[in-house]
Amino acid sequence: MDADMIQIGHLVVNVEGKELSRSPHPDMFIDDDQSEIQENVSGYVWSGIHRKRVFENLRFPIGFWFEDMITKMLLSRLCKKFAFVHECLYCKTVHANNASLKLWNGSNSKCIDHLFLVTKFAEYGTQTLYFDDSELGLNVLNELRLLWQRTKGMNLQVREAVFVMGSDLLRRYPVNTSSVATRQMRRYAKDFLNGHYLKWEVDGWIGLFEDHFI
Repeated sequence: MDADMIQIGHLVVNVEGKELSRSPHPDMFIDDDQSEIQENVSGYVWSGIHRKRVFENLRFPIGFWFEDMITKMLLSRLCKKFAFVHECLYCKTVHANNASLKLWNGSNSKCIDHLFLVTKFAEYGTQTLYFDDSELGLNVLNELRLLWQRTKGMNLQVREAVFVMGSDLLRRYPVNTSSVATRQMRRYAKDFLNGHYLKWEVDGWIGLFEDHFI
């Protein structure tokens, strides 16, 4: 298959081997449509293979563990042709000591690295890889949507400071809220663009409820 990135389906199981979830993505091939690629690409760098040339100009910050952000904000943006194979060819095991669960517990200050790296990757995309600023808005918003969950265990002063920095960042990269795919993302976009911290707090709980019960 002639593609710059090919991703595959995956299973998530617990230590007893019980299936917890699986990716429901259908087979697809996308040719030179970046907006369509962004709607379908997974952030899991282990969920597929990449053509060697897309790594030619990439440099990764030492000491940071954010391969999902790199995949979404940089790698996928360098791809012209993208394919997805629906078969679950990868099995991910989760357990109580998973590194990701330890890191993303909502009270770990390491979570604030997320905001720092969104900023750096956006700058890297425009200054080094020459991405159009207007194309980065949805990428930045997609990463900022995770801040509510990732800082949930921190005190409100820290959360508000993180929100304000995220709000300032999104205003640097134009995003048309009418083009945002989901209701929750549209709510977050309006909150960040308008600087409505308290509404962001409420909208985070609404999104959590919708994910679990709707």
